Amino acid sequence: MDIQRNNFNFIPNVLFEILTKHRTKSINRIKKIYHEEQAIDDFFDFLIKKEYGIFVNSLGNFPKMDIGYQSPSLITNAIIETDRYSQHNYDNIFAQLSNVNCVAVEMRFYDFIVLQDLIKIVNQTYDSTFRTINIFLPYSVEYEQDTMKEFLLQNARVQHLIIYDAPQFIFTTEEQNSSCLEYVPYTMDGRCGNVSPHYFRANREMLCESIKWNNCLNRKVCICKDGNIRNCTSMVQQFGNIETCDLKHVITQKTFTKLWNINKDKISVCHDCEFRYMCHDCRAFIKDSNNIYSKPLNCKYNPYETIWN
Repeated sequence: MDIQRNNFNFIPNVLFEILTKHRTKSINRIKKIYHEEQAIDDFFDFLIKKEYGIFVNSLGNFPKMDIGYQSPSLITNAIIETDRYSQHNYDNIFAQLSNVNCVAVEMRFYDFIVLQDLIKIVNQTYDSTFRTINIFLPYSVEYEQDTMKEFLLQNARVQHLIIYDAPQFIFTTEEQNSSCLEYVPYTMDGRCGNVSPHYFRANREMLCESIKWNNCLNRKVCICKDGNIRNCTSMVQQFGNIETCDLKHVITQKTFTKLWNINKDKISVCHDCEFRYMCHDCRAFIKDSNNIYSKPLNCKYNPYETIWN
């Protein structure tokens, strides 16, 4: 995993062995171990070409990378669902999320919302701890490109605006604030738990979190359309309602956090997959509903044959 460029490359198992088991040995020593001088040279030429390494005389200045995961937030990310029947008190929701230092919020709207009303909701996040906001809106002719681009320019926290059920796919970016406007032809239904290289994230945060925690549910909370609190919008278990419960109390209970500990190394098949530390997990849709450690239902990859079905 190239965690600086958010990319990855396949390498032979023997090169993995060299970079781990023989990490502290010189290249000449490694060549004597494997008796394959040309192959070893080819391996290191590959690493140099990809800028994955440099030649040095001592490893003293290159300690192993710290892969511990730390966050000052009790909740790092939240999903808020809204439809025409929702009676959300956004001031209360945003205040409670800020109280647990939430930094990323995804707002999912299932029915049309007047743009001015959306702006009022986003304006209520002004004093929040949120760094980024992603918004999903159902397609409407009123959400035309120039209007929505201006919305993004006026609301810097909104980094990604997705208009779903659109007649065609359109993707644009705003250089001024690095935000994205996307029109997509699919619906919101059926997206949860999809596994694809398109969703892979090969960065340090993803790597460190995936090694220890469940990289989908860890420090996540979902506020459903009716205000009920869940680990995930696709899960059944509820932990009270945001209007009557103290969110900080709810998310610190063992019943709420128990799924956070299911990392990829504990999940069937995933623990043998080379993509496990860059691939989002799903515990809502799994192969065996009676086994919480079962492989994600929507994963079509076979790591034993290295093929996508």
